[in-house]
Amino acid sequence: MIYIIQHVIAFRPEDGAVWNVTNTDNVVTLTTLPVRILCHLLENQGCIIDREGILKHVWDDYGLVPSSNSLNQHISQIRRTFSELGCECEVIQTIPKKGLLIASDSVTINDSPPAPTSEKLSSAGHSSSKIKKHSPEWLVLYGILLLVIFTALLVFPLPGAQGIKFPQQNLVLAGKIGQCPVYMADKSTPINEKLIGVVNQYAKCSGDEVYVLFTDNVFLSHANGRVFLSRCAQVKGGSAVFSNCKGVYLRER
Repeated sequence: MIYIIQHVIAFRPEDGAVWNVTNTDNVVTLTTLPVRILCHLLENQGCIIDREGILKHVWDDYGLVPSSNSLNQHISQIRRTFSELGCECEVIQTIPKKGLLIASDSVTINDSPPAPTSEKLSSAGHSSSKIKKHSPEWLVLYGILLLVIFTALLVFPLPGAQGIKFPQQNLVLAGKIGQCPVYMADKSTPINEKLIGVVNQYAKCSGDEVYVLFTDNVFLSHANGRVFLSRCAQVKGGSAVFSNCKGVYLRER
């Protein structure tokens, strides 16, 4: 059975084929849900079908979760297909607050017009078939390319691939706060009551840590400035190896 719509579009429900009655070489094949929607509307041509009825017939009855957004998308797809095939009429009419309608005088049923054969249907999807035909070759090519890249990384590792490299900074022991030594970039930076107050407030010494301090003299001598303080546990066996650091950054204005 073939539906002839507006004397322009032919639709064959059995395989979802849609074409212009004057050109059987240009065939569009609709997917399952648009076919069900269009068939339901055509079977009830001349009647307004509410959206809930379409959702039930197309989704619910097949065990699918109904979606109003999907319905809108599929209706738009059908309309766009008809337009691209040369039908300028609004075949599927939207009746506000009621539903969708295909007018009965716009559709006839006829098996006589020329219909595309299975060969023409396959030729309409020629480009997609061609892609599928060659896709295994592309997969092999991509696999070889990835293997080459992986091998190159093993032989020539990227800079920093063995770990993150931080700029080296020479620190000097500037004194102690409690039992914890304090290392600074500038040994002339004084350890005063303000710095001790920061330590006791944010990273109090328990006797087994070391402090690493970066600050400007303005912070220590005035009521503003910047300071970065890190309290770290010292790894046994290496005086320059720290772990489990807690950092504090302050900026007073």
